[in-house]
Amino acid sequence: MSTKVVHRYAGLLKSLVYALDEGIREEVPRLEFSGSQIKSWKLEDEPGEKAWLNVPAMVEERDGVAVLRGDFEDVRHIHALSVDEPHYWAPLSSRNNAEAQFPVDVSRYPVLELTYRCTAPECRPAVCWYYPGGSGFTWLPSSVGEEILTVSRLLPHNGQPGQISAITIRLYSTEMKESELEIHTLRFRELSAGEQEALRKFYRTSAENIAAQPPRSPLANMFPMGVFMKAGSAKRMASVMDISTRDYWRLAFEDVARHHHNCVAVEELHELNAEEGKELLSMADSFGLRVVAMHNWPLERFRERGQHWIDQYIKPFVDSPSLLAWSVTANPQDHEFQMHLRAQEKIREADPAHPLVAMLPNSGSYPLFAPHFAATGIAHYKTRSAWNFGEIMREHHTAKGDRQLWALAPAFVRGTDSPDWYTCPEMRLMLNQSFANGARGWFAFCYHNDPIWVNGTNIRSLTGPFLTFSDIWSELGHRMERFMALATLFLNAEPGQPDIDFNLTWQVHHRGKHGNAAASIEKFWLIGPDYMLCYILSNDIAEVTPVNVEVPDSLPAGLHIFDMTDFVRSRNWVPMERKRHLEMFPGQGQVILVAPADVCTRWRNRIIEDMVEDDRRQIAMNLSMARRYDLDFSEVQRLQQQMGLGDPLDDLKRMSLAREHLQNILYESPRVAEPRSALIRASAAICACDGSLCRLMSLGKGNQAVELGQQVLPLSRDMTQLRLKLRRGKGMEIIPDCTRLSDDTLRLLGEIRSLV
Repeated sequence: MSTKVVHRYAGLLKSLVYALDEGIREEVPRLEFSGSQIKSWKLEDEPGEKAWLNVPAMVEERDGVAVLRGDFEDVRHIHALSVDEPHYWAPLSSRNNAEAQFPVDVSRYPVLELTYRCTAPECRPAVCWYYPGGSGFTWLPSSVGEEILTVSRLLPHNGQPGQISAITIRLYSTEMKESELEIHTLRFRELSAGEQEALRKFYRTSAENIAAQPPRSPLANMFPMGVFMKAGSAKRMASVMDISTRDYWRLAFEDVARHHHNCVAVEELHELNAEEGKELLSMADSFGLRVVAMHNWPLERFRERGQHWIDQYIKPFVDSPSLLAWSVTANPQDHEFQMHLRAQEKIREADPAHPLVAMLPNSGSYPLFAPHFAATGIAHYKTRSAWNFGEIMREHHTAKGDRQLWALAPAFVRGTDSPDWYTCPEMRLMLNQSFANGARGWFAFCYHNDPIWVNGTNIRSLTGPFLTFSDIWSELGHRMERFMALATLFLNAEPGQPDIDFNLTWQVHHRGKHGNAAASIEKFWLIGPDYMLCYILSNDIAEVTPVNVEVPDSLPAGLHIFDMTDFVRSRNWVPMERKRHLEMFPGQGQVILVAPADVCTRWRNRIIEDMVEDDRRQIAMNLSMARRYDLDFSEVQRLQQQMGLGDPLDDLKRMSLAREHLQNILYESPRVAEPRSALIRASAAICACDGSLCRLMSLGKGNQAVELGQQVLPLSRDMTQLRLKLRRGKGMEIIPDCTRLSDDTLRLLGEIRSLV
């Protein structure tokens, strides 16, 4: 009895072609890898991935079939993670294999085709492909019983990528047991005649959709710098902390605004009813934040349910001033692309003011989605890969057309202990590599998380489960204050190479670390309508790099040079010297404006407007606290009343003085400073408890972590109540309670650490 071979499509072709003539598939030209050849591939994956390192793997050949085996018996976290999206795998990769016939020209062989069989129901196969400047990923359907599956997937979209440098076949498992995947063949092949016709019709319709887009992106004047949040986490943690969801949003949004961000991408909005959704948007508006409202609709049901979803989740909020854009699924997939377009059309009818955006889990689908949506984000959640952000932006910048490209960066650690927690220099480098190479928006994932010891999935985030703090959250706050000011320059410029150039020389430190970057110092140019930006950045994440910058004598007369990074930091407007020495700290970027004098002044004044607006937002939050404690802030009011009476530089100076004066008032008031310090100590202790409980989980002591975590929760509740009392003017009353809370938390921390 012969084994049944079943053909299926994945990706875009799944939505375009419904059956394949097996004879046609055999006849089209192809590049084929047999099971015997695949058996010689390596049991490894991309260095930026970590979870595969926890799975012992082996490969053997049986009757010409490569059998990939993963031993998941000791992977303790499997049962704590989602069955729908497992995170541990055994890899088999063509990477670093000189005999693997890569790279493959996918402009000639655009279809990837894998024939395989799953040996058990817990097997979850997947394929990852790599190309210069990016990667793609797709889950594969699990086979049933003895059937063998052949799955075909189109890799390039609109001509990108042109080649594939490596393939990794991954075997995931949802159970703590040994699993096997039989791999019969892997092919790259040409399109069949039927597939070509289906794609021809698709691209014709696609071109019509692009032509129907607004001539200019609705987000063209917005440079979002934000964080991801989860509405479900907010509701759950508000309940844990015994506060209203409104108070939770107030604490969170104030924190985001104090860290100089201007946007939040809120997932899981289906967790909120209409009243709660309006409450969220209203609170965001009060702190000057814009919201990307993210749903996770099952788009395969959009034809029958789409209008209901729009009536329930879109129409009630179309007049919200804080709303920036919509997103309808958390992980857009190629096979859902046409449903995305249908959703976009229907949403535009209901809300023409707020466009649909797509937040992609990897770069592989970017050339397909980007031309159709006002903005498309690319996530790159890998370990130790800050240098790759610039390469990703450069590779995909041309695919966006006049749409916006957003960088989505990792600020979390999963329950799998991956990706690694980034250092501050790496976070700086991600920001600088992204903006130097054309990104027009930035989001860090994620702001908060449910505790992993209370059914959460992450062990770290920017503020943890209890809205505390972290090193990179503080770092992002410092960076965003400056990037918010420079955003208008980035929004109006594109990567390019002008006729002029600067000469750079630098000295590489013998202990420096610049990963896979071409050099420890890089220079990029962004070209605006009447100006140029020279963007110098340090790829070294470990050491200071001395850099000499020399402006050539051939610089055309009439061009002036200003270091804008220095300006937004020091607020002093001084021309840059033609020969300059920089000591660039790890991950640092330096943005230099080159333009005629009047152009420099005009853009300077535009930047001052944004700096003053951010100062106003910071002052408004601090004034609220000063009023609660009846502090004298008349000097702040006097300075604000003088705004607009002189040169823009004078206004900037007044706002700086007002902001600094108000900050000093708060720090010098014992009624504010002392309880605030006491609360910080208590917060640090609770943050340490969470970290130690996560460590217990990773050691396989989940029951103990859950039990001790139940003692942490009431302490976090007390801390949150004290934070609210501080904001309500009861600072002196809470100092004894803060001290008691710190002592109790430190005792519990000692007990937890004794088990680690």
